[in-house]
Amino acid sequence: MISTKDKIHGCDVGRGVVIGYTPEIGWWAYVENPNLRRKIEKGKTKYITKAKTVRITRGGKTYEVQKRVRIPVREVWLVKDLSEVVKEGDVVVLERTGSNGLRYARMFQDLGAAVYLVDGKLFNRFRSSFGSKDDFSDAKGLYTYAYLYAIKREEKGIPDHLRFIFRDMKDLRLYRLIDVEVKVRYLINAYRRADKDLTNAINRLKDHLTAFLPDSAPFRTRMYILSHLDEFPAMIEDPDYRKIIKYEIERVKMAAKMKERIAVRIREILQAYYPEEYELLQTIPHISIIQIAVLLAYGGMRVAEKMIRTRDELIGYALEGSRRTQSGETDARRKDKERREVLHVFWMHYIQAHQEKHPLHPLVEYLRTSYGGDITKKRYRKYLDKILEVSRLMLKYRLTFEQAVLFRARRLERHLKHIYEQVGGAWELMSQRRLREAYHVAASLKAYREILRITGEDAISRIIDEVLRQRG
Repeated sequence: MISTKDKIHGCDVGRGVVIGYTPEIGWWAYVENPNLRRKIEKGKTKYITKAKTVRITRGGKTYEVQKRVRIPVREVWLVKDLSEVVKEGDVVVLERTGSNGLRYARMFQDLGAAVYLVDGKLFNRFRSSFGSKDDFSDAKGLYTYAYLYAIKREEKGIPDHLRFIFRDMKDLRLYRLIDVEVKVRYLINAYRRADKDLTNAINRLKDHLTAFLPDSAPFRTRMYILSHLDEFPAMIEDPDYRKIIKYEIERVKMAAKMKERIAVRIREILQAYYPEEYELLQTIPHISIIQIAVLLAYGGMRVAEKMIRTRDELIGYALEGSRRTQSGETDARRKDKERREVLHVFWMHYIQAHQEKHPLHPLVEYLRTSYGGDITKKRYRKYLDKILEVSRLMLKYRLTFEQAVLFRARRLERHLKHIYEQVGGAWELMSQRRLREAYHVAASLKAYREILRITGEDAISRIIDEVLRQRG
C-alpha cells in the first residue's frame, strides 16, 4: 500500500494528454501528439486542446455533447516521454476515467509504477475543498488525497496546512488496479456493444420483412426472428428482395455469434480466477452470466479479496454518486453520474422481478409500497442496493443466496427487536424519524421472509404487523 515515503504522482488524464503533479518537480505535462508538442515547444500555441463529454439539459431532456476545452500551459515541465518523470517504484493515482485512464494506467505499470484509483464519490467531496476546478487542481488534488491516505494509514499527524481539507472527511479510499477486473469490465462493455449491434441488425431485418411480407405480424418479435432466420428467404419470391434478406440475416447471425463468444469468454475468465465466487452468485434467482460478471467486476472481486469491507463502500464503488463537472464555462454538479453498464445490465432483472411468480417479487413489492410511484429510477437504485448488499454477504462469508438473505434477515430481526424493547410496544411515543426507521426495517424484513417462504405467528411476525399498522 501507499506510504508517505513513496514518490506520489497525481495524474489527470485525457485523450493524448496527461497533467501530473508531484511536490518534487511540481506540475508536469505529457502530450502524446508530436505535432502539438512541437507547437508548444516553439511557442506557437499556449494551450493543450482536450475533448470532454458534457451533459446539457434543454426542454426537460438531457443530451451529451463533445466540447473542446483549452488547457493553458502554465509553468510546467513538458516531458517528451513518461519515463522522464515516472520511475520504477513510484505511485500513480488516477481517477476512474474510462478507456483513457486504462490506457495510461497500463503505460505507468509498464514503467514499474504502482497504479491506484481514487473512490469517485469521496474524491469529489474532497476536491470541492480546492475551490477551482481544472486539470491542474485535479492533479494536485489527486496527489493530496493519496498523501493524506498514506498519513492516515500510518496514523501520523495531519500537517496544519492540510487540516482544513481533512476536517470533513471521515474516510479515504484508494483501490489498486486489478488486471482481471479491468479485462472483465472491457468484455462487459464489448458484450453491450455486441448486443446493441444485434438489436440494430434485427430492427433492420424487421423493416425489410415488414416491407416484403406486410401481413406477417409474428416476424415483428425478436425471439421469433432469431428462431426462424433460415426460413425467411424461402418465403420471398423476388430474387432481388431475397438477396437483401439473406444479407440482413447474415448480419444478425454475425452479431449473435459475437455476443455469444464474448459471454463464453467472460465465463471462462471468471471460472478460472474466481470459481467459488462464480458458483455462489449463480444461486441468485434468474441471474445471467453477464450480471454475475458485473457483480464481480464492479466490486465483488474486491470484496472477495477483502479490499472492500462495508456495504456503503461496495455500493459507492459499483454505482458512484454525484460529481462535479467542469468544461469551459460549464461548472455544475451532476447527480446522475452512475455506471451505465451496471444500470443497463440489471434493468431486465429488475423488470422480471415484477412478475408475481418471480422469487424476488416480494422485494419489488416492498420497494413499491415504501417509495411509491411506477417503475422509477429511485426504486431501481434501491433494488440494486439490495442486490449488492446481499451479494457482498455472499462473497464475504461464502454463502448461497438463500443463506445470505437469511443472514440479513436475522440481523434485521435483532435490530427490530431492539427498537421494540426501547419503546416497550408504545409506538405512539416514538418520534417520526424513529418510527420511519422501524417501518423500513419491518417492511424489508417481511420481504426477506417472504423470499425465504418463512411463515408463522412468532414474536417477530407480531412486531412486524404492529409496525406496519402504525404506518397505516
